[in-house]
Amino acid sequence: MLSSNSGVLALHEAEKRLRVADRLARCIDDPRCPDQVVYRLADMIGFRVKMIAAGYEYGNNANRPRSGPAFKRNLE
Repeated sequence: MLSSNSGVLALHEAEKRLRVADRLARCIDDPRCPDQVVYRLADMIGFRVKMIAAGYEYGNNANRPRSGPAFKRNLE
């Protein structure tokens, strides 16, 4: 896989081992109806952390990073 966001790939591997997003998600009450949830809270936290690390600090345009290979790995 080729990506200009190679730091995000390294961050993904570190997150996979340390499970930081899962730990943070356990600290937050998720008021959503469980049978209508598409993405787990931990997945959304992990994606947001990777967006910030890649320079998308405001998170107002998730469509571009979502299509990149480094970010697709978050939802696997």
